[in-house]
Amino acid sequence: MRGNASTILKGFRLASGILTAPSPKKIKKLTFAVTYMCNCECTMCHIWKKYRENSALQKGEMNLEQIEKIFLNSMALRKVEKISFIGGEPFLRKDFAEIFLFFSRHYPYSIFDITTNGQNPALIKENMAKIFSAIDPSRLNFLVSLDGLRETHDKVRGRAGAFEAAEETLNQVRELSPSVRLIISFTLVPWNYRELLEVYYYAQSRGFSMTMRFAEMNDSFYYGIHGPRNGWKVEELSEAERRVFKVIGEIQKRRGLLGKIVNSDIFFFEKMADYMFLPRRTLNCYSGTHSFFMDPYGMVYPCLSLDRRIGSALDNGFDSVWNSPKAAEIRKSIAKGNCHCWTDCESLPSIQRHAKFISSNLKKHISRTFSFGSRKARER
Repeated sequence: MRGNASTILKGFRLASGILTAPSPKKIKKLTFAVTYMCNCECTMCHIWKKYRENSALQKGEMNLEQIEKIFLNSMALRKVEKISFIGGEPFLRKDFAEIFLFFSRHYPYSIFDITTNGQNPALIKENMAKIFSAIDPSRLNFLVSLDGLRETHDKVRGRAGAFEAAEETLNQVRELSPSVRLIISFTLVPWNYRELLEVYYYAQSRGFSMTMRFAEMNDSFYYGIHGPRNGWKVEELSEAERRVFKVIGEIQKRRGLLGKIVNSDIFFFEKMADYMFLPRRTLNCYSGTHSFFMDPYGMVYPCLSLDRRIGSALDNGFDSVWNSPKAAEIRKSIAKGNCHCWTDCESLPSIQRHAKFISSNLKKHISRTFSFGSRKARER
């Protein structure tokens, strides 16, 4: 019943997003990296190097009072619909539960994501117990990175025992709140794509949802990667695409008609490998208009892919930065197509403003239905 209600609510929100023009006066999503501390050494991400190479940077992270000041003093941030907490590893902040609870009070109708590597189950359990004592679990998506089975995941995350720790975290969070939505988050790289389907079946066998994306292939200020790092052979990418479409098929089998039509994740998944083969802009992007990224120091960016600083919300106040000529100039540049990416945290909010993905989902459903019907008729 909860799943049906959630799908209907998603449909209403999508309709609203499609029918209303994106505006910086109506911010839909915030992605907030609360810290760059990290206890993994992932092969596709160098966030973990930031403080190891320059420990002084950590001292610049905002404290709870500074974070509260930014949001309490902003008119532009009054009605943010979705807030995603990322890192580094969010739970390495000693005050993460307090940060989360501030946002849950300040935004009583918003949806929240927490993305974790799950490497400190005891610490995560302690924090989540505080969080669940004050929030309806239906408002929270809890994502745990899982990039393969056992040895493969440990290799990708650069940490022995990483799989067992992530598994323990998932189990403990479920024990704390059986109704919370638990999501396995899979990042495809050349050395783990062969286990994509197996990880999906692992997730399904335990009642977890799953999302996926290819590792960012461009220069990234957020991930700390510079220079090309694709690393994919054509035949590997082709095989990865086939496996992605097998997972898509499995996901669609488990969805009702409305879910198949209104969920934008399938459209995103279908285009992932296509972007890797030929990186380019395929849809209008509204990052920096209806969404933004904020780093641990209060610096505001249009997104976590584009290294263009809008300004410091800590030093100047969010509204001053968001409504500045520089912000307007960056929005114009994005609108002209001067950048492109295909990451779920940035692409999905923009996809959801295009009726194209609904028509695509509907056409595929009709095509499969008629194809299945025709096959059945021939069998009779």
